[in-house]
Amino acid sequence: MGQKLYRGMIFVLCGVFFCSGGWAQSSDAPVPLGDLARSLRKKKTYTIGILASEIGDAYSTPIIAGIENFLRQRNYFFLTGIHRHDSKLLENYSSLLLHRGVEGFITIDLNLPHSLPLSTVAVAGHRQDEVVQEDGAIDWARSDYDPYARTKKFCEHMVHQLLPDVPRTIFRPAIVLGDSRRPETTQFDMVQAFSVLASLPVLPLKPTDRIDIVPADYVGKAIVAIHQKNSSVYSRYHLSSGTASQTYRELTDALAQTGGSHPKYLPALGGTFVGTVNWLSHKKNNLGRGASLLKVFWPYLVWNTVFDNSRVVEELDGETPAKFSSYAQPLLKFSRANKFHYPAKPWPLQNATGHTARGVARS
Repeated sequence: MGQKLYRGMIFVLCGVFFCSGGWAQSSDAPVPLGDLARSLRKKKTYTIGILASEIGDAYSTPIIAGIENFLRQRNYFFLTGIHRHDSKLLENYSSLLLHRGVEGFITIDLNLPHSLPLSTVAVAGHRQDEVVQEDGAIDWARSDYDPYARTKKFCEHMVHQLLPDVPRTIFRPAIVLGDSRRPETTQFDMVQAFSVLASLPVLPLKPTDRIDIVPADYVGKAIVAIHQKNSSVYSRYHLSSGTASQTYRELTDALAQTGGSHPKYLPALGGTFVGTVNWLSHKKNNLGRGASLLKVFWPYLVWNTVFDNSRVVEELDGETPAKFSSYAQPLLKFSRANKFHYPAKPWPLQNATGHTARGVARS
């Protein structure tokens, strides 16, 4: 749709749902979508519009089947249009489905009009006891902790050098850990490393050091909100907890209140701990995997560096991310109970084809 995004749609990008509120009217759309949207709010039609790039391919079929199952359980119907990544088709189908009385949209495999480079705060390189601003994060005089951070730094450099005229917004998430709204997660590497630390009676860390952890739901909301604006205020954003990042003491105290223990902090054991972790990382068992994860993340656990998030807070009208202590215990409980694997279930395929036939607007 180019720059014309209809806020209120549910976007499905790589299988991830993004939902936002309100509507945006397109000045050159075939119909006054804003007026239609407002009129639709006055009545319920129990109908949803689905706009997919294809129907019947291996990507869209299971997603549509899952949507159909979800809607059927709630006595909703759906109408389907195929956009084939054609912006004109997308506008026309949006107009047509609104005329048909849909209450909302679900779009599948929709190309974004802007490039959204997703970097990392690790591009800041070696730091200690700092609050890092977006524009000062990349310092070529500093070495990097690992190849991952180095490649992200070079990618940012190439984007600026090779695509100077392309609209772009660079997002740098901090340590993304869990979802503040629910205990379930599908990303376990950092959770497992944190679980190992939470189970130790002695921590080789400074209790007053801060760790910049941000929940995935805040990261996703920020990216969607900034992307839907006509233009972003800034070219770079730290998606982080910033100066509100919690200390290790605050985190362990919160876990202790829900059944955990109060560990002793002995930062002088840091060197011994790192040596032990390096040795254990070669073991071919669960302990070895946990040690391998700690080996990777350790530099980011002891640098006591946080990343200013005033820009993203400004864009989200003052909203700040949830504190990790408010959802850490349910996250750890879920992860440990499922042995750090998501208990995935197959998409429901039963009756998907029959229900799709209830209403199809095809090209």
